[in-house]
Amino acid sequence: MGGTEFERELKGILEARDDVMEKVVRSCSDDETTNYALVSDIPFMVIRAAGSFGVDLVAYRHGVFLPIEVKSSGKKRLWLGSERHVQQVDSFHEACRTSGVIPVYAFRLKKQRGDAWRIFTAEDVDPTGMSRLLFNTLPKVTRTKGDRVVLPWEEGMPLNEFIAYVHSLLE
Repeated sequence: MGGTEFERELKGILEARDDVMEKVVRSCSDDETTNYALVSDIPFMVIRAAGSFGVDLVAYRHGVFLPIEVKSSGKKRLWLGSERHVQQVDSFHEACRTSGVIPVYAFRLKKQRGDAWRIFTAEDVDPTGMSRLLFNTLPKVTRTKGDRVVLPWEEGMPLNEFIAYVHSLLE
């Protein structure tokens, strides 16, 4: 599965598409499956972006606006250290700072059983509204001394827990 496939998978999860959800929860625990099912109550509207500013997907649901950069790796630590990545991260974060929303990184660990998705945001933004609540809850990406972004999969918020949290905000 390549990056585009994982973008489609995440889009399908957030839209609560039955075919995608069935596949994703196949190896999940009962609690993870229950949390994933919550997205079907109020699915997100999700648009695949053209990748500009580092945004792969844009998800919207009842005042929650999420520009999402989708990443995948077979390793539990993903480094965004190339010059292209640094420019992409800077542009993404600047666009989010300007608009008052949070940048979201969705990291899919390949060949992982259970919930393979982890969610992060950046700490160099100052979001407003509903984004502020999400910002305060989500783990932040790690930065190296050289100001490179690192996504440590094990430190991210599992996607099923993120879905449950957003669901609780909207009840």
